[in-house]
Formats: sequence, C-alpha cells, structure tokens
Amino acid sequence: RVCCASGRIANYAGYDYCTNLPVGTACFSSAHCASDWCYDGKCKTKLVSGDSCPSESNSECPGSLTCNRNTRYGDYRCTKTTCYCYAWTRGCSTGYYYAADAWSNRLSC
Repeated sequence: RVCCASGRIANYAGYDYCTNLPVGTACFSSAHCASDWCYDGKCKTKLVSGDSCPSESNSECPGSLTCNRNTRYGDYRCTKTTCYCYAWTRGCSTGYYYAADAWSNRLSC
C-alpha cells in the first residue's frame, strides 16, 4: 500500500496513482497533477497569456488560450486570438497563423 500526500488516488492504465500532485512531482498523466498538466514526466505549472509555450502544445495553456506562433522565427506563446500572416503582410515572409494579442509581434489582423 502506498500513501499519497494528497490522500487521493485514481486508476490509470490499470494501476492506482496519487492525484493532486504538486509541481515538480513525477507523473504519467495530467490527471495526476494539481496543476492539471503533466509534461515530460513531471507536473508543471500551466502558463498564462503571453507566456512562451515551447512545446507548441495547446495543453500547456489554460482555459481558452492556445499556443500560437508569435514571430516569423517560430516563437510560440499562449494567446487568445490568432490571425493569418500573409506573405504581403508587413513583417511576414511566408504565410502562418500568429498570436494577434501577443505584445511582441506588433501586427494586427
């Protein structure tokens, strides 16, 4: 029998695991973490709007935020709004979606 600090367990893939685990704790599923995000085998803190999301995964960003390209160089941030950057748009060289509400791109839809 394994005791969990949180006092809570959940079944995952046929095994019982502790839940409500703190940031930095080893995990196998986001359901195990108090932050609701398991990445690279560790519970991580969810990001906020404007934070960099290097994994390019929407699961990194909370709520309705999504991980979107912020610059033509491929930097990604958690944002609410995206726009399409056409080749003729100022500051764009190729078409891609970008984070319209991120402060560093200075582009508008």
